[in-house]
Amino acid sequence: NNFDHHDSSALPPACIQAMNYLNIRDNNVKKLVHYISLVDMAEALPYSIAFPSLSNLFSGMKFVENSNIIKQFFSGIKLLKQVIELNIDPFQSMPARKEWEKYIEAKQINWTMANESLLNTKFYYTKQDRKIGFCSQNNIGGIGSILKMGCDIAILYSESFGESRIPKYTIASNSINVSELLPILNKQESGWGGHQKIIGSPRDIPTVLTNKGLINMIIQAF
Repeated sequence: NNFDHHDSSALPPACIQAMNYLNIRDNNVKKLVHYISLVDMAEALPYSIAFPSLSNLFSGMKFVENSNIIKQFFSGIKLLKQVIELNIDPFQSMPARKEWEKYIEAKQINWTMANESLLNTKFYYTKQDRKIGFCSQNNIGGIGSILKMGCDIAILYSESFGESRIPKYTIASNSINVSELLPILNKQESGWGGHQKIIGSPRDIPTVLTNKGLINMIIQAF
């Protein structure tokens, strides 16, 4: 739930903090951490990765193990450990492995549902004529797809996000520093956090903002 982005925008993702603290030198680990940090920060990867990427695989694992958060945690550790031990390049498509088939299938199902929701994306323009794409959905993913629609800013709203099933917003951009919105948003409700390219509403409590109110703030700010 983006926890490592909510305390200080000056800090890098938690995986980088941990790697630096432990002074890890293993190149395979460093490459994996670099990949995860790019995904975490919504940064563009060096090149397109054919399905299934490691991010796809990990998302699929979370769908499969969604009934038990402890099992989910250790399944994630096992998956990343396999990537290291098998010397798999995280910047390439993941190889076919029987134990990963259920993860890939779960991700494909979610992807189909998410893409159907994205057909209902609504578009707006800011004062500076920047294009906003807004979509309400309860599936995982969609930010990248909205930005590919020619949008400068993507907004995803979920009525039931995460383990606590709370209403939540995610705002992202490839070209605009959306973290400039944080002072404005935190005046409305505390707990917003993020980095230059991606921010999110409070992770532990339901957002009190309305879709119309949030979109109007962004229209005025940019």
